[in-house]
Amino acid sequence: MSAPPWMLLRLAVETASHHAVADEDRLGLLDARTPERYRKHLVRIYGFEAPVEAALSRIATLHGPLRGLVRERTRMAFLRLDLRGLGKTTAQLSAMPVAAVEITDVAHALGWLFVLERSTLLAGIIQRDLQRAMPDTMVRSCNYLNASAYKPGVRLRALGEAIGNFAQRCAPSAIVAGAIDAFRMQRQWTLLATPSVVGDLSYDQPVRRVRWTKYPSSVTE
Repeated sequence: MSAPPWMLLRLAVETASHHAVADEDRLGLLDARTPERYRKHLVRIYGFEAPVEAALSRIATLHGPLRGLVRERTRMAFLRLDLRGLGKTTAQLSAMPVAAVEITDVAHALGWLFVLERSTLLAGIIQRDLQRAMPDTMVRSCNYLNASAYKPGVRLRALGEAIGNFAQRCAPSAIVAGAIDAFRMQRQWTLLATPSVVGDLSYDQPVRRVRWTKYPSSVTE
């Protein structure tokens, strides 16, 4: 097999300090041994990934070459379908707390897209474990994991190749900085939203958009 795309390697190396925590947070889904806990984990994921996808889509509408990359990797329709299968209404989905995500340009968007795509590498492990633990539940509410588990390594490599092409016009350091921002916000959101895994979220309150602190990046060109 040929060497991984150069930009994928750079992203992997320069964001390596964030990988273990991000993987641990995603593997928290393995603790979802009941439909209720599974739903609450999905609520937490939705609160971060839904606004990220929306922000990426807004950037993509202004930059044609980015549209295909974003469109091929959107999964929130599957996640909403799963949450409805677990008893959430459309009104409840609209009222769920979400992160306030700001993605400023194409380079920033590519870094965030890398973080979302990298999270799919664990989907197959999680999918198989939960199907054994809750077969009836997963029959109707496994759409998000199914979509994420489809050839994740191949898809991440393809994304890396595309990012490398974009890096001929965007500063590679700016792409890496976007990925670092995404990892940091994902962690902040997970820490903030963790209580929702224990207790249900309140749906009689207006949507809360949770802001985060952007740290200065130390990456270089």
